[in-house]
Amino acid sequence: MKESESKLYSPCTIKEIQRVMLNIMIEIDSLCRRHDIDYWLSDGTLLGAIRHEGFIPWDDDMDISMTYDSYIKFIAVATEEFKDKFFIQNYKTDKNYDIVGVHTKIRDKQSIFIEEWDKTYQQGAFIDIFVMNQFKENNIFYKLKKGYYRLIALSLVPISIHDSKINRILKRILKTIFFSYNNRKFIIKAETANQKHKQVGEMYSYNFSTPMRIKYSYSEEDIFPLKRHSFEGYEFLVPNNYDKVLKTTFGDYMTLPKEENRYGHALFYSLQKNI
Repeated sequence: MKESESKLYSPCTIKEIQRVMLNIMIEIDSLCRRHDIDYWLSDGTLLGAIRHEGFIPWDDDMDISMTYDSYIKFIAVATEEFKDKFFIQNYKTDKNYDIVGVHTKIRDKQSIFIEEWDKTYQQGAFIDIFVMNQFKENNIFYKLKKGYYRLIALSLVPISIHDSKINRILKRILKTIFFSYNNRKFIIKAETANQKHKQVGEMYSYNFSTPMRIKYSYSEEDIFPLKRHSFEGYEFLVPNNYDKVLKTTFGDYMTLPKEENRYGHALFYSLQKNI
C-alpha cells in the first residue's frame, strides 16, 4: 500500500470485509433480477451457503458463475448501472489487470484487498465472476484444448505458501515450458478462444482462462433450474443439484478441513476511513 493510501484507509476485520462483499452481492442479485440474468453462487461461496448458510468463517472472497450469454448481458447492463458504485475489472478496463483464472471482478471502490504485493491494478474488495463454456460431453477436441490452456494457466499462477511440494515442482516445470507467456498475453489469448468457441452442448465447464480441472464439468440438470438458498440472511441463486456440484469440487464437503487448512486469500485488507 502506498503511504498516501495508508492515511485514508485503516485495517479491518474479516467480518468487515465480508460485509463489504455481501453488499456487492446484494447489488448484483438485484441487477440480475431486474434484467432476468442467470448467475449462481459457486466454489467456496456455494460451499459456505450450504454448509454455513453464509460465509465460511475464514473465507474472504465471494465467487459466482454465469453462462457466457448471461455474462455478456450482465456486463452490458452493469457497466452502466454500476459505474458510480463499483469498478468492473478485467483486462479491458484495467490495463494492469493480470490475474489469471478470474474473468472479471466487481470491485468495491472504498476498500483495499491485497492478494499480491507490488501490484498496480485496482485492489478493492470484490466478487469474482467465473464464466462457463458449454461443450458436448464426447468432444475430445474441447477437452484437449481445455487441458492445454489449463497447463499454461498453472504455469502463470504464483506459487503459494499453501502449495504442496509436488505443486511447486509442477509449476516450476510448466513455467520453463511456457516461458513465452506473461499473464496478460495469456488472458487475452484465452479470451479470444472463448469468443470463438461455440456455446453449444449439454455440459458446462469453466472457460479457457481458468485453471480448473476438466472434471469440474456439469450437466444442464446439475445447474438448471436455479433455486434460491439462504446466505447471511439473504437469498441468492444456487445450482439445481448443488450437492453434486459440491461433491465434484470438494468431495466430502460437509466435513470441516483441518485447522491448518483454514485460510483466506488476502495478505491484507482495509476500509476507507470516515474523514
